[in-house]
Amino acid sequence: MGSFAPAPEPEALYDTLFRAAAEGDADCGGLLSVNYLAGEELAGLARGRPLFTRAPDARLTLANFMCAQLASALCTLALGLRDLAAGGVKIERLTAHGGFFKTPGVGQRMLSAAAGGTPVTVADTAGEGGAYGM
Repeated sequence: MGSFAPAPEPEALYDTLFRAAAEGDADCGGLLSVNYLAGEELAGLARGRPLFTRAPDARLTLANFMCAQLASALCTLALGLRDLAAGGVKIERLTAHGGFFKTPGVGQRMLSAAAGGTPVTVADTAGEGGAYGM
């Protein structure tokens, strides 16, 4: 049996995967990730149905897979912001913190896209704060 390279440190692995997500197609290559482990009223789901799927012609790459995973983490927030906008609430900017924003620019750009292009500020110490959504 051959030897295996040591596993990367978790921080380096997450950084690599987040950077890969930034290279994904705008539509995540046609991949779909549903991340609900439990029901979600806002999404109209009584029970969770974690799922990853793709169409036969989808582009299954690491970049698109990670893009779909990160986008799915923001989907309920996007639904809530859409409902606020429909109620006349205008969000001028967001300030983000938590591990989702530790890799510079990636989580920030994805959150901005999920929030309809709303500017997102991330402090240098954002990755040291509490969990996203906390």
